[in-house]
Formats: sequence, C-alpha cells, structure tokens
Amino acid sequence: NGHFLYRFLIESPKKIINPSNPNSLAAPYCRYSPVSSQTAAFDADAAVEVLPNIGPEVSDADGGKIYSYSLKIPVVEDSEYYKLRIEATDGSVNYSEDVVFGPKIEAKAKKDIKEELAEGGDISLDETGNDGTRITVDAGSLTPTQAEISSITQNDVAIPIGGFLSAMPNFNLSKTGSAKSAAMAKITDSIVASDVYEVALNDAQVNKSLSLNLKFDMARVSDSDLANLAICQYNAATERWERVPGVVTVDPISGVVSVDVDSVESAASSSKAPGRGKAAIRNGMFAVNRAAATSQSGVFAVFKQDPSTAKTYASSEFKVYNFPNPFDLKSKDVTLQDVNSDFSQTINGTLVKYSLPADKGGHIKFFIYNLSGELVKEIDEGDKKGGFHYYAEWDGKNDNGEECASGVYFLIAKSDGKKLNDKPLKMAILK
Repeated sequence: NGHFLYRFLIESPKKIINPSNPNSLAAPYCRYSPVSSQTAAFDADAAVEVLPNIGPEVSDADGGKIYSYSLKIPVVEDSEYYKLRIEATDGSVNYSEDVVFGPKIEAKAKKDIKEELAEGGDISLDETGNDGTRITVDAGSLTPTQAEISSITQNDVAIPIGGFLSAMPNFNLSKTGSAKSAAMAKITDSIVASDVYEVALNDAQVNKSLSLNLKFDMARVSDSDLANLAICQYNAATERWERVPGVVTVDPISGVVSVDVDSVESAASSSKAPGRGKAAIRNGMFAVNRAAATSQSGVFAVFKQDPSTAKTYASSEFKVYNFPNPFDLKSKDVTLQDVNSDFSQTINGTLVKYSLPADKGGHIKFFIYNLSGELVKEIDEGDKKGGFHYYAEWDGKNDNGEECASGVYFLIAKSDGKKLNDKPLKMAILK
C-alpha cells in the first residue's frame, strides 16, 4: 500500500544518559527527514522526532557492557531517501551520526573497527544472521589514516569526539534489491544470484587481503550453478560488471560466496591500479600512504554466469518476441544472441526477448492474459535503460505459482504504465 516500516538497531559501549537526570534511563535523541539524495544534508526544518525503545544490557566478550536501542519508522513512499540523525551523550562525550535509508536501501550497517585492527574479526551486514554478507579482516590488515582529534564542528558547535564521530576506521555495508539497483539496469535477471551490496571502508588503508563474503539467493541457484558462482564488481565508468579474480569459495549450506580482495575500490582486475587505497611500507612497517586514497568503496553482486552487459539497440521501434513458441514447462537450454558474450541459459518455460528504444526506458512490466481476457501473470522487470536488448523468463505459471493450462496467451508490455506494443505478443503453452 505504499507504506514502509524501517527498523534500526543502535548499540553503544557506553550508557546513554539524560544530562538533567543522569541516573534515569535514557535513549538517543532521534529525528529523520526526507532528503533529495544519499549525500544531501539532513533537513532539520522538515525533521520528525521518533522515540527509540531501550533494550537489554548485554555483556561483550571482554566483560564490558553493550547498551542497545531499537527504533521503528513507518513512512509513506513519497521520497527515495531519508536521513536519520542520532544524537546522544554519555555525560562527558557527545555523539552524533546521520544514517541514510529509503525504499532502495534494504539493509545498512556501520561498524567502527578499533578491535578488528589489532585482533581481526568479521564486520557483518546483519547481526541476526539472516544475511551472511560480511567482511573478514585479519589482524594487521588495515592502517588507520587519521590521528585522533579532540573535537569537530557540527552546526557551528564544537562537539567532543567519541563513539560515532571518532577518527576511527569503519566499514559501511548496505544492500539493495537487484530490481531496484541502477547497476543492474542492463543485466539479464536470470544470471543474477544475489542482491547488490555496497562496501565502503573509511579512514583506513589496506595492508593485506580482506575476505569479501556475499550472501546469494539459494532459490535462484541450482546445484549445477554452484560451480560457476562468482563475485563481480560494478564499474560505474564503463557501466559494466567485472569479475573479481581469485579463488572463489562457495558455502551451499549458508548460501555465501567468498573471495579475497586487495582493495575495496578496485577489486576487479580490469579496474585495478597499483597502490590504490594501499598503505606504504616504511622501515619494515606499514604506514599511511599519503598519495593513496584514505577511503574507498565498491559495489558487488553474485552472478551465475558472465555478467556482460546487453548489446545496444539503435532502432526507434519496440520489439518483443518469445522463444521457444509454442513451449512446454519442462527444463530446456536456450541461447542468447544479443549480448556481448554469447551464453546459454536453462529455463523451464519460455524466454521473452525485448528491444527497448532509447526513449522508451522506464519501469518495465509485462502483463499476460488468457483467451478470456483474465490477467494470469504480471512480470515486473524493474527499471530498464532504453537503447538495449533484454531478456525475461516466463516459467508458464500464474501469479499464484500454479502452472497455466495449455492454450494461447497474450503479453502486453508497459513502460511507466504506458503500453509499448500495439499488438499483443501471442504465446502458446503446449504440454
């Protein structure tokens, strides 16, 4: 119904207090506002206050305390991005953090990595274990790039540094559904095996390899696909996905693919530049490389096959057809032609190929009707850029997951709600 419910978990190694009553229970002061982009500033004038719930105190591995707070924000989808501002004090140090969220961001996590610098460890996207995506850091893998400072200025007010606002290295991990990600606009959906993950390393340089572990969707992956799974990185300059080289490890039980990377920003070999984001060695020790980046990020996903982007389409006419036609609902191999590298795919129904003119890009949907004019299946292709060939599979099932009967069906394609094909595509199921 256009409404979203966002859940946040906030953890602090220090107890949050109310300055006017230090002995009472207190929670962070939280507000959120709509923003025009992920990088836009928090809008205090449009902000809405939300009240966190105080969670239980738990002990960490070193015998210290972890204080937790949970937050729920219900919003209507009238903005792509929002910014949550979290402010708190422990009585001596003030804390502040802005967190971006919105319909396109399905999960997000940030963690300072003070302990991991010395001891190593995992930085996880989801501490509940539902998503096994994580970065594994060995002891000594990173070099901090900033000395600690005592305060920063925010909103013209000097704030003592601590917690979120320290100059401490940190990892940010976020997840976007493949259908919502602009990086997937030119990719054939059937070769994608995961959501799209963004990894950002801030205020640190890499000394040695990090382990990148991405969760894949086991429902999309067959046993025969497991040997071909690979992690790829999106190159925004070329708008192409590039395979991350190295030894790939697949855990079919947890649904996680792993590969070691020497850089977050240039993990893929074709975009790798020596020294990018890497620490220097001076007198036999790692030191900050002033000529290299101190923060870096990359966009990653798991693929079942070579994720070469689709070939361009120059005509102004929208074209759509399916093959095989007629078709049964048994497993079969088909070959895609209009892609940068030819490859075959295994499908259970039919493959719909559509060629989208440059001015017809948008949110693409297919509506499939039977001879009685009843809608039996809606296929949501997500946002697609015009000027390319695309493929979509119909497995011959209706929206309830039931196999359709033998007979004739008609497909109507729409972009942003506007019909693309003047004449419906006629398809036939023959069991």
